[in-house]
Amino acid sequence: MKNTAQSYAAALYELAREEKEEKKILDDLSVISAVFKAEEKYLKLLNSYAVEKSEKDKLANDAFGGKLSGYSVNFIKLLASKNILNLFFDCEKEYARLYRKAHNIERASVISAVELSDVQKENLVKKLEKMTGKTVCADFSCDAEILGGFVVRFENSQLDLSVKSRLEDMKKHIFYRA
Repeated sequence: MKNTAQSYAAALYELAREEKEEKKILDDLSVISAVFKAEEKYLKLLNSYAVEKSEKDKLANDAFGGKLSGYSVNFIKLLASKNILNLFFDCEKEYARLYRKAHNIERASVISAVELSDVQKENLVKKLEKMTGKTVCADFSCDAEILGGFVVRFENSQLDLSVKSRLEDMKKHIFYRA
């Protein structure tokens, strides 16, 4: 099913790129995602075999028509007509990944022992951008268990500069030598 979602997302992204609406559709998918998460019954209704295609189209138009790009609404209608709307969230993730790749954007999750100031966050993001050569979009959170420093998780890698990690490395080194 994941390959199906990737195929649909890739087709939508290609259309959006041709129409120069990549960002608009990315934003639309985020809005649709929020609606589906808040209204699970609505998602189930649109994905139901018991509901006819014409009714699904009407429901999608009523909810999103005029508010979102026609391409976004038609994408929902297409998934609903094939009863694969349950793949929407995977499609959204893949579309966002394609968007980030095309626009040289790297997502990062930064975990620090204490809350970072806005200046510290800004400086860290600048250093990460210099290190990766990409625009970094970072989410910040705190976890006192790392004791100090920070951990940066990218999509495919991790940079662990935490005190906890350093202490664990020292512990391994000491026990390895003993």
